[in-house]
Amino acid sequence: MGLDYSFVLFFKRQDPWQLLDGVAQFADHSLKDHTAVRYPDQIMRLPFEAWAGTEKKLPIPYDDDSKEWDFMTSFYFDLDEELLDYTENSGLQDAVRNQRIAVGYIYLTVYNDWRDYDDSYDPDLILLNFSAATTCAVSPLSLPTL
Repeated sequence: MGLDYSFVLFFKRQDPWQLLDGVAQFADHSLKDHTAVRYPDQIMRLPFEAWAGTEKKLPIPYDDDSKEWDFMTSFYFDLDEELLDYTENSGLQDAVRNQRIAVGYIYLTVYNDWRDYDDSYDPDLILLNFSAATTCAVSPLSLPTL
């Protein structure tokens, strides 16, 4: 038994690493692997494990113009009825901390340039696709036209 979900968020074009720094506020920072993003004057560390080819670019230059980056992470969620049921039925009650639980692995794909995936491509948008590790990743091709 596992949680099965996926969701897609669109953001106005901006520095994708600053955007992911905001997403990182919800992530489990105790994960073993983090992703390093190299700026001219600093190294930003994000609590996301690079995979599916992204790990070959580490540390990622802040101005990397790749079309997409792939990560795995774990996010903390407030307990709701479904998560409480899941923790009880899966024997995860000990994983609950302050009425929150880390859920993951979560696949996170950042589409910096998604024109090859969908005819409704808008160069002013960045797409973040989150999906459960048990979910077949949602391709932007399956998104409704904007």
